[in-house]
Amino acid sequence: RGHELLLFHTLAPEELSFPFDRWSRFECLEKRGLYLELDPPAVRKRYLKRFGDYLDQLKRGCGEIQCDYAAMPTDRPIGEALAEFLARRSARMKVR
Repeated sequence: RGHELLLFHTLAPEELSFPFDRWSRFECLEKRGLYLELDPPAVRKRYLKRFGDYLDQLKRGCGEIQCDYAAMPTDRPIGEALAEFLARRSARMKVR
């Protein structure tokens, strides 16, 4: 039908770097009462690997269904991130 699919992925910088350095309680924002208490330095490497794998899988899936993917970090102004995405997309569209 000529529709275009865009995925804007809201990401907190902490999700990408996992900078936590002491025992912490991580609470689920989707299910009340669900949480994990853990030592971030002990799980950082594994977390970052699994999160990176997840992002790769998500981007691959978007490519398979011809969906544009754009990370929207919460530490950047939304207008700036959106303008950058639209500029890249516009340049790609001209090449087609």
